[in-house]
Amino acid sequence: MYRRKLLIVLPLIMSTLPMSVWAENEVALEEIVVTAQRRAQSMQDVPVAVSAFDEDTIEKMRIEDIGDIVAATPSFSYTPFSQVDPQLFIRGIGSSDDGAGGDPSVLIFQDDVVFARASGAAVNMFDVQRIEVLRGPQSTLYGKNAVGGAVHVVTNDPTDQFGGSLAVTALGDHDRFESTGVLNVPINDELQFRIAATTKESDGYNRSLTTGRRVDGEGNISVRAKLRYAPSDTFEGILAISYSEDDIYGNTRKPAPAGTFANIGGTNIAPDLRDRQPNEDGFLDREITGFSWKMDWQVGNGTFSSVTAFRNVEINWFQDLAGLPTPPFILRTSNLWREESDQFSQEFRYSFDAMDDRLHGLVGLFYLTEEVDREEEFIRSFAGVASNPEFNQQNDTTSYAVFGQATYDFSDKLHLTLGTRFTADDKEIDLAVVDLSGGTLPSLAPATETYAIDTDEGWDEITSSVSLDYFVTDDVLIYGRIAEGYKSGGFQTAPASAVAALQSYDPETALTFELGVKAEWWDKRIRTNISVFKNDYEDLQVLQLVEAVPGDLSTLILVTDNAADAEIKGVELEVLAALTEGLTVGGTYSYLDAEFEDYVTNKGADLAGFKLRRTPEDSFSIFAEYAFNAGNVGDIVIRADLQQRGDQFFENDNRAVSFEKGYDLINASVRWISTDARWQVSLWGKNLGDEEYRATSISVADSGFSRIGPPRTWGLSFKYNFGDS
Repeated sequence: MYRRKLLIVLPLIMSTLPMSVWAENEVALEEIVVTAQRRAQSMQDVPVAVSAFDEDTIEKMRIEDIGDIVAATPSFSYTPFSQVDPQLFIRGIGSSDDGAGGDPSVLIFQDDVVFARASGAAVNMFDVQRIEVLRGPQSTLYGKNAVGGAVHVVTNDPTDQFGGSLAVTALGDHDRFESTGVLNVPINDELQFRIAATTKESDGYNRSLTTGRRVDGEGNISVRAKLRYAPSDTFEGILAISYSEDDIYGNTRKPAPAGTFANIGGTNIAPDLRDRQPNEDGFLDREITGFSWKMDWQVGNGTFSSVTAFRNVEINWFQDLAGLPTPPFILRTSNLWREESDQFSQEFRYSFDAMDDRLHGLVGLFYLTEEVDREEEFIRSFAGVASNPEFNQQNDTTSYAVFGQATYDFSDKLHLTLGTRFTADDKEIDLAVVDLSGGTLPSLAPATETYAIDTDEGWDEITSSVSLDYFVTDDVLIYGRIAEGYKSGGFQTAPASAVAALQSYDPETALTFELGVKAEWWDKRIRTNISVFKNDYEDLQVLQLVEAVPGDLSTLILVTDNAADAEIKGVELEVLAALTEGLTVGGTYSYLDAEFEDYVTNKGADLAGFKLRRTPEDSFSIFAEYAFNAGNVGDIVIRADLQQRGDQFFENDNRAVSFEKGYDLINASVRWISTDARWQVSLWGKNLGDEEYRATSISVADSGFSRIGPPRTWGLSFKYNFGDS
């Protein structure tokens, strides 16, 4: 039904990235410059499926985190199991393993620095210049674990103009208060400084059935400072220091409500998705400290770049679930985990032009070390028997890579791009399980024995890519691309026994075939980008719930295993149209056919032909924006958008309890801009239809745990710009 509807409306109203500007006497779409291939190019010239958001679009769409770009990015899914645990899926590929040994399948970069830990990647979007989303395997240039794709966030660098801004959201639902400040100071001709900070506070939109208190209340403060040193035209260095602190009250994972899952113990525990969650109080605290030093030297016909970075992430998380009546659920369960990760990365790149500018090349070296220390304590009681195992785990990762890519221009119209990367990974795990209750652990999740292990394993892989593109006209590009993806293997998060702890899982690999057409029409007033792809995955890493003791639901643990093969086919469409000087419409559409080709679970279930989780077959978004001048009053910008997510399963076994029916989200805003562009006032709302839906879920037998999507939210925001710009 949805597909038939979309085929009617798509040619008129769909688009991806509302980045339009209107010149004084003409209507035209602005050129979008991206660095998807590690050099500045027009988005329409890049033979890669990429979506991009500029600073103005980020502000108009109120993009505050990675999840907010889902509405305008085809085949992109964001399903957090907590506010600081982003689970990103692109074209049906992602990861839900938030353990010390788990790796993401979609990488997030900020200013060329990779965020190796998923738990440290959910950062606030403030003072951002551009966001790029690359769909499909990007292992050649972006490294291991970019098997599904990559997201690159580019923040604003210091400039030579004094100025800044102050923005406040002082009115809104759930006692919302937000503020963002930016200050740019040119110290002299060679040195410039920029600092940006943001704060966010709000009450939670869920309520504990046990305590009656609101949960998921949020408090955040983030600061980023940059210093730019450019003593000549041939050298530039940028030092960046950042700090972020999150304080979240209440459980971040909630028992699934009745009506969605079967009742627990015959009790209708949660008739309302949001306000009747049966959980006790909990908390989640996170601190992130980051440092980077980026240098660019002009050397001959090329540029030598060095990016040195360090990141520290500390997390304290407590979950206390109570009131669950009878088996199959554990009567009482509490989780407490503390994690600290230290990441150091160094990348060297040399980009160059040769052969009378017909050859554009890049070669590089990459090195990363990461140390993750995690202490996880479980309290379980079942049938009067208590279990209190504690996992003390240290994971050390070392990764090396050598990579290169070159584009040869046979003519102004025909270009060939070849790339390759060699990656070597080594992981070491040091794990000890102790019984804090002082006795011998009974057969209770997640451990069945005390033990200690120390082991390591390594993997290496060569990944390559090739693309051929041809300009049919100056405004129409057709391309074909073949690319390989690689994600390293690893160790189990919380194994039940020493034998299980020693059972590592293998790397996953991908091979994608993609055809695309990028075109601009009607004097660059309409932009249409379409891509058709087929992804073949081998040894796909799958997170699943299994019983440590077969047949005993009280011993459920999470295990990562390798599925044999999976195939994902799809179509993506992006359309943007500046219909008049003030009216812009557009949207996105994606179709995904994602199935296991060969997969037998460790329980013996044959899932061949089953749908991959979190891959709705049809999804689309549409928007309309109208800007007009109100004379001496100033400018008015009105915007509305609709996001439709199709039916999907949260689990690979496609059980009815993991099925989530498609839903629609409506957002709208009205923005006033003063005649001198100094003042702005915005009234905005998200999920105006107050749609109730599960953002993510994990099922256990006939029930499970879910995270509920935000309800209707609104706010009144004020912004003041000052300075020379």
